[in-house]
Amino acid sequence: MLFIGHTRFSVYQPQSGAWKATNGTRFKSEQDYRNYLFSDERLASRADIFFGLSLPQLAEAAKNHAVIHLISYSHHLPTKYETRLIEAADKHDFLVLDKMFPSSAAATTESVAREALFSKFSADPYQPFGVYRLDDDDLLPADYFDRHEKYIKEPFVGMQVSLGTGITAIYSEGKFVNARRCYHPMLAIGFMSIQRFTPDGLVRPERNIAHNLSDRHFPVIMDSSGLGYVWTRQVEQDTSLGLASTNREGILTSIRNHINANPPIDGSDQFEKYFPILKGKLTAAEDARSTHEQLIERRVEMKSTVENFTCQPVSGDLSITVKMVCDMSAVEKNSLLSFSLVDASGKPVPVERVAAHMAEQGVTLSGNPTIGWFRYLNTRPGQNRTKAEFSLPQGVFLSAVTVRKWKKTDTSITLHSLTVESS
Repeated sequence: MLFIGHTRFSVYQPQSGAWKATNGTRFKSEQDYRNYLFSDERLASRADIFFGLSLPQLAEAAKNHAVIHLISYSHHLPTKYETRLIEAADKHDFLVLDKMFPSSAAATTESVAREALFSKFSADPYQPFGVYRLDDDDLLPADYFDRHEKYIKEPFVGMQVSLGTGITAIYSEGKFVNARRCYHPMLAIGFMSIQRFTPDGLVRPERNIAHNLSDRHFPVIMDSSGLGYVWTRQVEQDTSLGLASTNREGILTSIRNHINANPPIDGSDQFEKYFPILKGKLTAAEDARSTHEQLIERRVEMKSTVENFTCQPVSGDLSITVKMVCDMSAVEKNSLLSFSLVDASGKPVPVERVAAHMAEQGVTLSGNPTIGWFRYLNTRPGQNRTKAEFSLPQGVFLSAVTVRKWKKTDTSITLHSLTVESS
């Protein structure tokens, strides 16, 4: 059973209108485009992801499978990046490099498959095989080929397979941050076509259709039984070039606002099972220097008036996000979030030590000593999201938070998530 993959590592095609980088909306000349395409600003992070994360992850997935992965790249590619490609091919025997020149024909997945099937696999050159695509800054799961091998059979020839559920995250300072679980059917990452040669030619999906329109023209198998990809978002991507903002911070804000429509990853996602290479490198925190802790792994229906949650002691700038659902009897200020503050030794901090600072942060001190410092939560009937942001003085730490019903304690409230971030 054979799998053929393809990655285009910054191929120089100035006449292509498929990408925002080449369709005239960003660059006024081919030289401007070429300078951008091969700049360290764009290539450095992609190379870090591809050589340090994506290829080792792919190598893990390829164990016990026949895999050939074609990497196309331009002869204009700077020498230091071509050297890394050559070193990677020496390390991973499933890689095939295709250095592209204007005067020569480029290698294709079809030509690679034909050569492999009619030589190495000559005993059965007409067997079905899978063809997939992987961009240089995205990742496939460790069980990618395991999950696809059941579809590389005669009844599925001419179909495609999409892994719909995955993770999207922003790559920043060597980490994937702001990680969100997303569902995106027919995403290009890892989208597999099931093909087969015949004596008359190649059997595959009849037309070269955009991946997101595939199901309009031929059957697509949807498999969202586990995480199927890591979809990287970064400022230097082609998809970022069409954003209204042109400065780095503006683009990052736009990207973050876009992906934040998806829920943050938590322990239930078991992402390390699918992406072991990302252990310690992927977080739902918004910043690479931030900490992120999910205090609720499963929904909590508040049976009592008070629910307490301890966290790792954190200080500095804090962001606490609560998502909850209230029944139709809910009223304003029907719930509040209170904060337990301690010093470095874990002892409660006296009120007078932090009173002036907390007042400036808009955090209220309750007259009820069992509540202490608090903020009200949004409690409209239905779904609610509250984000409490404030800072703590030096030497003061948050050690626990409490969700408390208020006013109408018979209101039904279900907590869906509770996260604490610090930076």
